[in-house]
Amino acid sequence: MKHRTPTASSSAFTLVEITLALGVVTFGLLTTMALLPTGLDSLRNSISDTASARITEDISATLEGSDWDQTGNLASFDGQILYYDNQGNAMPTETVETALTAQLSVPANGPTLPASDTSTVSTCLRAVQIKLTCLPSAVSDRFTNLAKYKLTTLMAAKMSR
Repeated sequence: MKHRTPTASSSAFTLVEITLALGVVTFGLLTTMALLPTGLDSLRNSISDTASARITEDISATLEGSDWDQTGNLASFDGQILYYDNQGNAMPTETVETALTAQLSVPANGPTLPASDTSTVSTCLRAVQIKLTCLPSAVSDRFTNLAKYKLTTLMAAKMSR
């Protein structure tokens, strides 16, 4: 029986080479898997920020487009609670699909403008606070506990005379 002797031209991988290659591939896969939670958190935060911006824009358009004389210079919006889905689309009432809830706070007086007399209060400008939370109405302190809502302040301007 003839034994075959390996020649220099044989093209097979050795066990050591295969083990090293598997180690490198395993290290790459584990590193990629470790980054997945961070990427998902970033995605979740991005979706939340986009919905918040959309809600703020919707509220701003509603306030500026309203008749300030009929709303008492926006006083009728004070304390109003609005409901939104997870994409920031307005909903008429709180339902199972409600993902975000906004509460408006409109101060009785408008802000003083820097270039004006400090005793003069603008009747055409209001600073409106929006408290936005993802907690349901069953949580009683969702708008009183600072850790449970995101606060945004916007300036609403009277667009008509």
